[in-house]
Amino acid sequence: MQKKSKQIKTDRDFISAMRTMVKRVRDGLPALPENPTSQDLEILTECINQGYLLSSYEHNGEKVFRTTDGLPHPKIIPGTVPLKGLAFISFKIDLKFFIPTLISLAALVVSIVSLFK
Repeated sequence: MQKKSKQIKTDRDFISAMRTMVKRVRDGLPALPENPTSQDLEILTECINQGYLLSSYEHNGEKVFRTTDGLPHPKIIPGTVPLKGLAFISFKIDLKFFIPTLISLAALVVSIVSLFK
């Protein structure tokens, strides 16, 4: 039984969901859950549009077919993740975390050095 999709509330949640989807394809699993929500379909569509996954559909420059109700119907090449997708899921240092940590570390070093003067 597949777990229900988490509701996306922030850009960070959306990017995390995209990374999860690309990792699933890389690991040979289906990108979408058994009963995908419209949110799941939009996430997969964005992965295709960004070039993180390859679409098996193309018509008039569009890589994802949309029905008249606006719902996307993405189709990908299973098990294929281009280099751009692999780079997207690779480890990256979050500068919002890294810079304050460096400042705190520098302050600690200065404190320790000042104790020995």
